[in-house]
Amino acid sequence: MYCPQCKLHLDTQDYKCPDCRSLLVTNLNGRSSAVVPDNSWVVIAGVDDDINKELAKGAMDSGNIPSLFINTENENDNSLLGRLISYDNELELERNIIMVPKEYRSEALFLLKGLFGVEIEVEVKR
Repeated sequence: MYCPQCKLHLDTQDYKCPDCRSLLVTNLNGRSSAVVPDNSWVVIAGVDDDINKELAKGAMDSGNIPSLFINTENENDNSLLGRLISYDNELELERNIIMVPKEYRSEALFLLKGLFGVEIEVEVKR
């Protein structure tokens, strides 16, 4: 694991850096092959309130993970979600859907588990 703030490699099972308390990441230099959201991005989680959305966004930013937060109550966002993934309209989704490039999926879930203390993964069938 690496600390994105201290730039140190840490051999630890913790989610946070022992020095600066930043959330740890699995690599420091990852770049997505899809910088603009497309159908290679995956839904990793959903949160219902804006506070948890901002916490999750901060975690993604601190880990240098490209992310997209889609508000399912917003017509334009919902249209974008429909173009990126296909899902059953009867499926009840959280208010804020979090998407990342598929190559960041594991790292993003790791950060969210460290942040919230539980796994919050949403499974959406394509």
